[in-house]
Amino acid sequence: MDTEYKKSISARVIALATSIFLPGLFGWLSYSTLSSEPLEIISLVSLLVFIITVVISFYSIIDAFWSKLIIENDRIMIISFWDKRELFFENVDGMKYEEGKIHFFPKNQSTKKIKISDSYRNKEEWFELLANKTRDLDKEIYQKEKEELFNDQNYGKNLDQRAEKINRTKQITKFLNYCSWGAIIWLLFHPDPYTLATAVNIILPTIGLFLVVANKSLIKIYYDKNSPYPSLSTTLSMPPMALVIRAIIDFNIIDYQNAWRYALILSPLLFLMIIIGTRNQFRAKNKMEELGGYLITALALGFFTFYTSIMINCTYDDSWPEQYAAIVDYKEIEEDNDSPTTYLLTISPWGTIEEQMEVSVSERLYNEVAVGDEVFVNLHQGLLNIPWFL
Repeated sequence: MDTEYKKSISARVIALATSIFLPGLFGWLSYSTLSSEPLEIISLVSLLVFIITVVISFYSIIDAFWSKLIIENDRIMIISFWDKRELFFENVDGMKYEEGKIHFFPKNQSTKKIKISDSYRNKEEWFELLANKTRDLDKEIYQKEKEELFNDQNYGKNLDQRAEKINRTKQITKFLNYCSWGAIIWLLFHPDPYTLATAVNIILPTIGLFLVVANKSLIKIYYDKNSPYPSLSTTLSMPPMALVIRAIIDFNIIDYQNAWRYALILSPLLFLMIIIGTRNQFRAKNKMEELGGYLITALALGFFTFYTSIMINCTYDDSWPEQYAAIVDYKEIEEDNDSPTTYLLTISPWGTIEEQMEVSVSERLYNEVAVGDEVFVNLHQGLLNIPWFL
């Protein structure tokens, strides 16, 4: 008897919502950076990310409404708009849950494996059907990793000491991950006081990196729900993302050269610290996945150090600004349901800037000035010598 399952209503709603929100967010961010002068490489990166999100969003909508899972007595099939894949149960070695998908591994390595999203309707029903037809590799791997973890004498001389350290570490990582969610909400939606909110979002991932290295791979960088190891993935990823958004929205940078210098110096040092200080942190089934882990970590550290340097430079800069006069040439309000209203002024050349510049200002300032009015630009040297202005 054939059993057919389509994507759940919640999966379709999420696909639609994210397909509107993400392109809108990155479109707004890319427009904000592209409209600034002078044009920097970060502007092109933002545009590339926007294009990628549009393509991914288009694919996810089609997949949500077209894809279906069919389970027959002797095989499993995935039918999508793009293709049809099937695998006979007699040829399946086992199944494993990874990154929101169930992977079916064939006995014959030349046969392509099948991946099933957990977003199909009646998950419990079809998961039980599949579990009765093949081995659950997750349970076997979890048990193996648990034995390795509790037998590792790096975490204690005897079983009781190891169990105590592992449980204590899990409590610490859980606490830090919860704190990180609170920190990003604070910084993104009500950053008051701004200096403290920024400091907390810088300190949390810094503490996370220290704990990862200090605990000899007991704490994992990336989260795996099927692993007995504690993880600080939220602490290491979410506060830096909040810093990126705040840096782009709040500060107008004249020259990114020194920010690049800090990133190019600090990120390799942090990367080497992680590689040398941890064991098997990036262990994977094949070299490509292992290389991908290294690459993602290196890029994430680059983004973190680049935007953290900008946030420190501008947030904690108490230097006396140089003031320049400019004329308001044009006013514009950008309104979008998917992003905050942006108030833009196009001002005449000033200081070392030889062309017109579009700058984002507060609603109050926007309403106070008219086209042709003179405004004053405050140019700050920056705590880390990265010039910026208000």
